[in-house]
Amino acid sequence: MTMDVHTYRDGRKSSTAAAEATREALAALGLPESVWGNVRPRVIHSGEPYVHLGMVRADVAKGMAGAIADSGRGRRVGHGNPAVRRVSLQP
Repeated sequence: MTMDVHTYRDGRKSSTAAAEATREALAALGLPESVWGNVRPRVIHSGEPYVHLGMVRADVAKGMAGAIADSGRGRRVGHGNPAVRRVSLQP
């Protein structure tokens, strides 16, 4: 089944907005573009929007998880979160 152009366009618009928001959030954590530069919008065959996060180091993923958990608790990302502070930008 082929998706129509409107379904693709709507899915692409949604996935692009989500990918940009994700990039901005990762940059706000102080992470370099080498970490968030692989975040890409995707639209699958059904037209559903997805965001491909790419591969990140385990310590960066742990920091991201801590920031996500904090945002779910209504805390400002990175403020008082030891997981975020532990993110090392050194290889």
